[in-house]
Amino acid sequence: MASLIDELISVLGAENEEYRELTKISSEKTTVIIREDLDRLREITAKEQEHAGTLINLEKKRESVTADIALVLNQNPEDLTVKTIINILAGQKEVQARLTQVHDDLRNTLKRFSMVNEINKNLIKESLEIIDFNLNFIKGMYQAPEVANYSRDAMNVSPALDLGVFDAKQ
Repeated sequence: MASLIDELISVLGAENEEYRELTKISSEKTTVIIREDLDRLREITAKEQEHAGTLINLEKKRESVTADIALVLNQNPEDLTVKTIINILAGQKEVQARLTQVHDDLRNTLKRFSMVNEINKNLIKESLEIIDFNLNFIKGMYQAPEVANYSRDAMNVSPALDLGVFDAKQ
């Protein structure tokens, strides 16, 4: 059981380090979004994908270790959480303290990561709204106003503007 707990602590610590790296990358992404540097944004996204792959593997390992711990404790793996394991380890203060520390560190890192991602999400949303506004503004500049012009067949005919977004003649 002790080796399983040590392995769980190790996996949670590795997850914490990956999320710390992702938090740094996401903070860098905030600056890149503000500067509208799309090439650098692509590079950062590729880095994030690498870390996401590593996190998926760590998560699978954590689930496996937790399932092994549940088997030893004769518990349902679906119901077993790190908090539950910490409570079960009440008699082993040193191991309990190490697991509690790594759990709390991971929780705090995830909170910071979530905050940075929320900022990035809002920046991207605002950028998209500005782009949408600009496209609608440009589109509106080249549309003729609606007037009541009718053809011989009693169809509404809008005057055609011979203006394009890109004027190749100039």
